[in-house]
Amino acid sequence: MNEELEPIVGNWYRREDNDEIFTVIAVDEDEGLIEIQLLDGEVEEIDEATWSEMELELVDEPDEWRGELDNMDDEDFDYDEDEDEDDDWGDYDDRD
Repeated sequence: MNEELEPIVGNWYRREDNDEIFTVIAVDEDEGLIEIQLLDGEVEEIDEATWSEMELELVDEPDEWRGELDNMDDEDFDYDEDEDEDDDWGDYDDRD
């Protein structure tokens, strides 16, 4: 692996060759895979050999970036408005 910088989940890195900024979202040491998320929200998987060849710089989290949930539509959240009709939220009265 990259001797200077280890892939740590939650850390942000910048590739020196193309200025691409990404965060590590998962590390699978058993499989030797590192999952990264780019600023545009795209998720990629790279292997340890690729990581070790990359010239990287540790950077601060960008102010604005698209997270994993930003790419999801409302349908992806498995939410059904009809299910709320049976809730008792409106029936609760805290006053005595």
